[in-house]
Amino acid sequence: MFLSKLAVRKPVLTTMLVSVFVVMGLFSYTRLTTELFPEVAFPVITVTTLYPGAGPNEVQSQLTELIEDEVVAISNVKRVNATSQEGVSVVLVEFELGVDVDLAAIEVKDKVDAIRFLLPEDSEPPSVVKFDIAATPVMDVTLSGARPVEELFQLADTQVKDAFARVGGVSSVTLVGGKEREIEVALNNRKLQDYDLSITDVVGAIAAANLSVPAGTIIQKDAEYGLRMVGEFTSVEELNEVYLINRRNETISLTDIGVVRDTFKDQRELARFNGNTSVGLTIQKRSDANVIETADGLNKEIAALRAALPSDISIDIISDGSTFIRSSVRDVLISIVVGIGLTSVILFLFLHNVRATIIAAIAMPTSIVATFILLDFAGFTLNLMSLLGLGISLGTLVANAIVVLENIARHVQEGKDPKDAAEIGTDEMVVAVLAATMTNVMVFTPIAFMAGLVGQFFRQFGLTVVFATLFSLLVSFTLTPMLASRLLRPASATKRKSLFSGAFRAWDAMYGLLERGYRGSLAWSLSHRVIVLGMTALVFAGGIYLFKFVGSEFVPTFDQGLVRVGLEMPAGTSLERTNLALERIEEIAAKVPEARDLYTTLGGGGGATGVEFGQVVINLKEDRQRDGTVILADLRESLVGTIPDAQLTFDLSQGSGGGGQADITIDVTGLELEPLSQLADAVTLAAKETPGTADVRASHKSGKPELAVQLDRRKLGELKLSVAQVGSALRTNYSGAIASTYREAGEEYDIRVRLTESDRDDIANVEQMLVKTQAGSLPLTELGTTTFRDGPTRLTRLDKQQLITVSANIAEGDLGSVVAAIQANIDKIDVPDGYKVVFGGQVEQQSEAFAEIFTALILAIILTYMLIGGILESFVHPITIMMTLPLGLIGASVALVTTGLSINLFSLMAIVMLVGIVVNNGILLLDYTGQLRQKGLGMRDALLEACPVRLRPIVMANLAIVTGMLPQALSPSGVAVVQASMATVMIGGVLISTVLTLFVVPVIYTMLDRFSPSPTPTTSAS
Repeated sequence: MFLSKLAVRKPVLTTMLVSVFVVMGLFSYTRLTTELFPEVAFPVITVTTLYPGAGPNEVQSQLTELIEDEVVAISNVKRVNATSQEGVSVVLVEFELGVDVDLAAIEVKDKVDAIRFLLPEDSEPPSVVKFDIAATPVMDVTLSGARPVEELFQLADTQVKDAFARVGGVSSVTLVGGKEREIEVALNNRKLQDYDLSITDVVGAIAAANLSVPAGTIIQKDAEYGLRMVGEFTSVEELNEVYLINRRNETISLTDIGVVRDTFKDQRELARFNGNTSVGLTIQKRSDANVIETADGLNKEIAALRAALPSDISIDIISDGSTFIRSSVRDVLISIVVGIGLTSVILFLFLHNVRATIIAAIAMPTSIVATFILLDFAGFTLNLMSLLGLGISLGTLVANAIVVLENIARHVQEGKDPKDAAEIGTDEMVVAVLAATMTNVMVFTPIAFMAGLVGQFFRQFGLTVVFATLFSLLVSFTLTPMLASRLLRPASATKRKSLFSGAFRAWDAMYGLLERGYRGSLAWSLSHRVIVLGMTALVFAGGIYLFKFVGSEFVPTFDQGLVRVGLEMPAGTSLERTNLALERIEEIAAKVPEARDLYTTLGGGGGATGVEFGQVVINLKEDRQRDGTVILADLRESLVGTIPDAQLTFDLSQGSGGGGQADITIDVTGLELEPLSQLADAVTLAAKETPGTADVRASHKSGKPELAVQLDRRKLGELKLSVAQVGSALRTNYSGAIASTYREAGEEYDIRVRLTESDRDDIANVEQMLVKTQAGSLPLTELGTTTFRDGPTRLTRLDKQQLITVSANIAEGDLGSVVAAIQANIDKIDVPDGYKVVFGGQVEQQSEAFAEIFTALILAIILTYMLIGGILESFVHPITIMMTLPLGLIGASVALVTTGLSINLFSLMAIVMLVGIVVNNGILLLDYTGQLRQKGLGMRDALLEACPVRLRPIVMANLAIVTGMLPQALSPSGVAVVQASMATVMIGGVLISTVLTLFVVPVIYTMLDRFSPSPTPTTSAS
């Protein structure tokens, strides 16, 4: 081959070219950013509309349904998910993958703007934004100390928050807990009645009294002066001097009807760190920012703040997304380095030659380092998938070098000069190495271009393997023969004894016994072909049967260093009662031996808000024996049932946001809410009765009790009042209205006007609330009636149908078996016409992903067949080689059953990858067999000669693959469980398929050769 001849004859040129690749690769490595997983684009547009004071039903009818009707008609919309809750409407428009999200956002905005005039006047304009999954919390920090919580909040708001916001990559900083200063004007309802005033009169008077008005400019001969009326409040006490004029033309002071207080906003959330009151800060990064770089900037800022803040104030990091990423990437890199070392040991055992081992040991990292050039050029990052591609392809990288190097070494041992041996040995292996390399390319290219989310997720993985494989091919035909021609010694020069001579003789004796045994077994197999194929068929059937005992899941659960316990109390629960429940969780969680810190939030810092929600984050120690999944299971057993009426959820998710998605979600949809609720209750019960489920809950619950005001529209018409006016007055009385802003020391504080706490807490006062009309102020009883009822807290819809989501986690078993058991229970439920019960979430994602992988598998098989057929110039013998594919499934099933791992996204991908690996053994056998048949040997003699000769490189290459992946298979902790899933399947598939291929391929070759148009296929090297 031209490349190998050039490499051998021009060693300096080859060395310089390889050095250029290595230097460029190292430079590219320094340019690559680090992240956990590749960025995945979700074409989802969010339409958010605020409607202060409106209930869920009102929000749904006046906002959500109108927006749904418009956006659902947009082309390429996959689904529309809408949520209506108190004061806010959120519509998620999900498009088909591949849609330009920027154009989709413009189209959605145009549709929403077209109906803006139909929305309520007092609702805020809809906000249309692209849903950004990458803008996730990068860090959670807490500020604590022996000070009142309001002081902690002031420090966090004025110093810490601003410092974090200035860090590059940070998009937002959200405060959790604490008390925020507010100026409250608390009005006495009875005094308002006595003075014939309404609360809206007070709001207007305060707003009019707190103004700074520019009045113009005074121009004189030598100067100009601005004229301004300064009327802003300079102290809180000045509010007491605000006066109002009532209908009787009386002047009333604000102190006559209420009290002005410098106080704090109503506390609706709190935070604690290790039992002490604190203020939490959740920091989110920009979508285009890197987690590692952002976290580095935040850590520097935290160090500076610790030095600047008072000594009694401490800043603690609750969760740092970069820590897990760093450790995960480090673990994968260590696995690669260890794999290179173990592979080198295997080579040394077979070659008995330090120089030959050094050649292969140089070839492996050279291919890997050079791969970084294309990773940088393609815009990839150092993430779990790209590094996993390098780790998984490690054995393949060295296999090419091994095959070439072993053949060169064989010629050297036969007495040839190393330079001649390098050229001849490389030329003989061109077809086999090229075929083996291109089969990998044919397999991993479809993986890189799969459709759907799984395609986006595995794109960097597949192309990384392709890049590394192509570089390994280049190295095998250039660097390997060049080094062999210079480092290997003639056979006559290697006769002297060495330190390992005795061990080498024992190894050679053992291998010689293996080779002779194989030769005899092969001869017997060729004479008893039916028996061999029959036994293989039985083994294959057994291997397939073993899959029955293998569970399935979408992705394996891995330990991220924390356990998150979510709490939901019944609607209407007070903050104090929720806090007591959280204290009980803290008490039990503190007894976990592996617990390092506890971080508690109530009403904030999670995916749901409200005083009935809370969560406790348990940070785990690094030096612990138990995995997070075991700790979570024990904690669940200790907590479930200890808090009456509480619903608890448990997960291992990193970062903020209320935890991760439940393991199982079931979408129950229909038109009417009442029958839908009954159906959802039945589905919830079916899930609870299924063994292995935990944390079962339904999204729809009875709302908190409410006092509903039903207005008399005829009376309103007579008084020339609108529902909005009455609603605004009611909201101002109880929630309050921000009349103006008080400025002090560069900070702004709201001035809130509402009734006194005693008036607001007395339900009887609602009916006596005064509403200002043209005929004077009238009590609410003259405008309508009041009734008690339970109102919904949240209404959800999916594709314009009412939706209730039933969610559950898996406490025991795997996703596939638990879902099957739940489905069996659901099948017993009588589902009314027009109503549906379907699995969503991970189950839906798993189904879509597995379908895409199966498509990639079929495509990989077709492309591999075409490639082998072209190389062997045969339509028949590619079938012979590809009969090894089912043999890989046997090893995969045995490996999964033995280790207890599941069929998941990564282990299934490993099965696809076996297509490009297991066929290489058959190619090596038949390539040399064809060469011998061209020299005149008969078919049987050629097989009995070629197969034992190729046994050595086959054993070496496959052992190299196994040992290269062994460190990854033996690291099933943390995120390494992902690579363990892949490596385990591939190790099992490679080992068992190799053993069976050595006998099955020659047997099938003899049976199918008669159908080949040429008795001696052209397979010799150029």
